[in-house]
Amino acid sequence: MSLKIFERSLVSGYKQGIDPQEKAVWTPFMIMGPRVKKGAALSAPISHVDQLPTILGLLGVPIPDHVQGKPISEILK
Repeated sequence: MSLKIFERSLVSGYKQGIDPQEKAVWTPFMIMGPRVKKGAALSAPISHVDQLPTILGLLGVPIPDHVQGKPISEILK
């Protein structure tokens, strides 16, 4: 079995291979709404800590100083 890690999305969609020894989970991130660019696609995988600031920003809720991450600007209008 090859333990090669894929760093780019495959042609068929977002699929990643990770080292089975790493404690990690890859999950899709899908979002829609009036302030999200229609048809926007992420150019690279994101960190899970960027999801909350993105959602708070879309809702117009101030992002508390203690929240890690930053809004994912490439998908926002």
